[in-house]
Amino acid sequence: MTNIERLKKERELIGFYLSGHPLDRFKDDISLFCSHQLLAESLEELDDRTPVSCAGIITSVKRVTDRKGRPFAFLTLEDEVGSVEVIAFSNTFDKFMNLLVPDNIVVVDGVTDSRSGSIKIIANSFDRIENLREKNAGKIRLHLKIRTDELIKDDFERISDLFSNNRGNTPVALDVFSPHTTKPLRMNVRKYVIDPTDEMLRDLRKVIGRDNVNLERVQ
Repeated sequence: MTNIERLKKERELIGFYLSGHPLDRFKDDISLFCSHQLLAESLEELDDRTPVSCAGIITSVKRVTDRKGRPFAFLTLEDEVGSVEVIAFSNTFDKFMNLLVPDNIVVVDGVTDSRSGSIKIIANSFDRIENLREKNAGKIRLHLKIRTDELIKDDFERISDLFSNNRGNTPVALDVFSPHTTKPLRMNVRKYVIDPTDEMLRDLRKVIGRDNVNLERVQ
């Protein structure tokens, strides 16, 4: 049984996720590519028709037809802090209907709609959250904080091996902290462009610490 299947079974049996949340493994991507979480109180503070990008797991889909007989859908999208109704009108529904099924984890780009008195999101597009890092490879970089007094030679060799074994299109920037300097030295690692997979990020964090490994958008 996969982790997602186990979490789904927990939700079915007890009404909530017990051992984690399906979005936990996508925290890096959510911080990079999403503008808001699904806490209703926060979304309700936004002006009507505010652009938003939100990640969540689809927990329900209600398919209906409009006055012209064209299909559209009302979805419930849920993250760790809340849930919201998402409306996919006919043009959007036609383009993305293959993604709009329960238990899929998606990112929705759209605008807020508060005219009915309760906050909703009108969708313009959907994508699988797994696709975003690859699609935006040229728009992100890997940022590492290296503290020279906390690492040994084997650590630097491990970092170099990870870079060599995960080549891609994402540049790497280092902030090097040393006891001999008052400010970190910012360096761009021109020798490597990498593919920042979940496994690589996890291995890097084991070497230099979770808070010292981050993906960031390139302005």
